[in-house]
Amino acid sequence: AAASHSTHTLAADLNARFRFGHPTNRLAEAGILVHVFDDELIGCSHSEGDAWIASCSEHDALSDRKSVSLINRQMPHIFAGLSPHALEMASEYELTQTRGGMLLSSELLEPAVGTVFCAYHADAHSHAHLCNPKGNASASCIPGCPADRACSATGSQGIEERPCWWPPHQLREMMEQYLRVMPTTSHVCGQLDCSYNELVMDALPWAQKMPRLIQAFFFPAGSLNGEEHAREVRRTFLNSFPGTYAPLLRLNLSDVEAPFAMVEERPA
Repeated sequence: AAASHSTHTLAADLNARFRFGHPTNRLAEAGILVHVFDDELIGCSHSEGDAWIASCSEHDALSDRKSVSLINRQMPHIFAGLSPHALEMASEYELTQTRGGMLLSSELLEPAVGTVFCAYHADAHSHAHLCNPKGNASASCIPGCPADRACSATGSQGIEERPCWWPPHQLREMMEQYLRVMPTTSHVCGQLDCSYNELVMDALPWAQKMPRLIQAFFFPAGSLNGEEHAREVRRTFLNSFPGTYAPLLRLNLSDVEAPFAMVEERPA
C-alpha cells in the first residue's frame, strides 16, 4: 500500500507542478528542475554512469557549477530533447540523440539565492565562463555568469546568440522574459530543440544535498537510447546510495496535462 501511495503521489505531484508552474521566485512553484545527461563526464577516470556528481574531479574547470532547466506547461523544453510538436515527425536519427536525465527536488534547493548562480531564458554556453579562483562566486566573478551579460547591464535584452542572465532573486523576471521572447524567436544552440532555458547551479549545495536531491530519473518518450542509459545511470546511483527512493519515469512533453508516467518505482 505504501509503495502504490508513493507512486501515485510522486506522479501526481510532478504533473501538477508541470501544469501549474508559473513565473515566480520560488523554485517549487515555478515548475520542475531537470538536468539532462550531457557530455561533462566523458573521459572521467571513474564510471561515466556517475552523472549525478558535479564534475569528474574538484580540479576540473566546470566542477563549480551544474546546468539545469526549469520546465512547466508554458515552458515544455529540455536540453537534448525534441519540441512537443516535433515528436511524432522525428526521424530515427533525432530519436537516437534525445537523452534522459534527473529530476531535482526543488524544496531542497530553496531559496534559489543560496543554490542558483544565475538564470538565462535560453542556452547561454555558460561553460565558457570560468572564474579564477574556481567557484569564486563574488561580485567580480560568478561561475557561468559573466558580468557584462547581466540583464541589468544589457537593459534586460541581450542578443539571441548571447542571452543575458538574471540573478536568483529575479527568477520570475527570467521566466517572464522567456515567455515574452522564446515563442517568437529562432534561437540557435546546436541542439534538436533550442527553446529550453538554463539555470546555472552552485555545485557545493548540489553535492551536499545528495542523494536526496535526486527525486527521480527519466527518459524522453520515443527515445531510442535514452531509456537504456537512464536505467544504467539510475542503477549505478542506487548501488551508490542503497535504500534511496529514485524511481524511473517516462517524460512525454506533448502531453501537457500529465507528461510524467511511472515506469519503474523500485529496481526489479
